[in-house]
Amino acid sequence: MNVSKDLIAASATPFILSILKENDSYGYAI
Repeated sequence: MNVSKDLIAASATPFILSILKENDSYGYAI
């Protein structure tokens, strides 16, 4: 279970960062 959570976090972090980079205004809104 822990390994799965780590894999999800590892793949989710760069995915979120890419969204924030593409939508700067949206990132500031948060």
